[in-house]
Amino acid sequence: MKTARPPRALLTAVVAIPAKEAAAMAASLNALAQATSMLTSAYKHFHWTVAGPHFVSLHALYDTHAGTLAAHVDDLAERIVQLGAVPMILPADVAAASPLKAPDAGVADWTSQLAFLESAHVALVRHLTEAISDATDPGVADLLTRIVQDHQKMAWMIRASLHGT
Repeated sequence: MKTARPPRALLTAVVAIPAKEAAAMAASLNALAQATSMLTSAYKHFHWTVAGPHFVSLHALYDTHAGTLAAHVDDLAERIVQLGAVPMILPADVAAASPLKAPDAGVADWTSQLAFLESAHVALVRHLTEAISDATDPGVADLLTRIVQDHQKMAWMIRASLHGT
C-alpha cells in the first residue's frame, strides 16, 4: 500500500526549514508519538485493571494521565503533518515500531503498574530531551518542551505514589 503524503507546497509557509531536516524531525516525532500512544494504552489497561487499597486514587490518576497523553499524540501527529510527513500511529505501526514496549496483558499489582509507568516516563523524558536538543524548528522545540514538562510531572506523581512501598 502506498502511503499518502500531504502536498509539501501547502506546508512550506508554516515550517520554513529544509525538507531533509523536516523529514528527520518528523521521524523523531513519529517515534515519540508511537511511544506516547503505547503509554496511553498502558495507562488505560491499568485504569481498567487496577485493584487494591489505592484503587480509587489510581483509577482516577491513570485516566487523567491517559487523557494528557492522548492530547500529546494529537499534537505530535499534527506537527508531523506540518513537517510534510504522515503520522505513523495506527495500532500496527505502534506495535511494530514503538520504542516503548507494552506491559503484560494480564493484571499486575498496583506497585508493578506504577513501576512500569515510572520507567516509561523516565525513558520518554530522556528521548524528549534529546529530541529537543536536536530540533532545528522552534515550533517542534516548543512542543517537545511542553510535553517533557508533562512527563516530568507525571513521573514525579508516580514516584510519590510509590514512596514507602
